[in-house]
Amino acid sequence: MEISRDDIDGTVHTGTDGMPSLLLFDTTPGAAGNVIRIGDHLEQIVEAAVTRVGACECGPESSCYACLRTFRNERFHELLSRGEAVALLDGLAGRSTS
Repeated sequence: MEISRDDIDGTVHTGTDGMPSLLLFDTTPGAAGNVIRIGDHLEQIVEAAVTRVGACECGPESSCYACLRTFRNERFHELLSRGEAVALLDGLAGRSTS
């Protein structure tokens, strides 16, 4: 979608029902509408993420800069699991992970 990673951000928020939600937001002044564009194409974005993370050559219990790691999430590198990310993305895509 040609959206710079620096133009969007997000956080995990636990709602009153106790369920976590991912909140995305534009970081550009005046909001560029990137989050709306992501929402409009969420199915394709999830499929692309499944393909990218699922095809990575690092181990499923770890991660690398080709799939999940970035400079911005450096403090979490040891916690990132490609296998868990694939399971989460499969669930988001409506596929069974069993």
